[in-house]
Amino acid sequence: MRKARLERKLSQPKVAKILKVSDETILSWEKNNTEPTPKDASKIIKFIGYFPFEWEYENLHVKVKYARMISGHNLEDMAKKIGCDPSALSRKRLTNGKTQSHTLKKIDNYLLKYLS
Repeated sequence: MRKARLERKLSQPKVAKILKVSDETILSWEKNNTEPTPKDASKIIKFIGYFPFEWEYENLHVKVKYARMISGHNLEDMAKKIGCDPSALSRKRLTNGKTQSHTLKKIDNYLLKYLS
């Protein structure tokens, strides 16, 4: 984000106004002190004009995180959207293979929608 901001010759306060966050939030993100929420990450992706991460070879948990960043959905929103319990999308369940096959199909459809 910092690179895009500087290329456009924008100040942190100006970007904060564009993204509707505080100046301190922009500073914190640029210094990697905090991570944006999925909703804010979605705004950043639109601001910079592309998705800045490679996702193809990531595990399911990371792919879900990236898709949520693009969509702007928090975990509860995603669960509601695909029709499952939020606990089915937990890091532990996704990385340990404890998510049921019908839920995995719903997750795959969600990923296709946002990561394609």
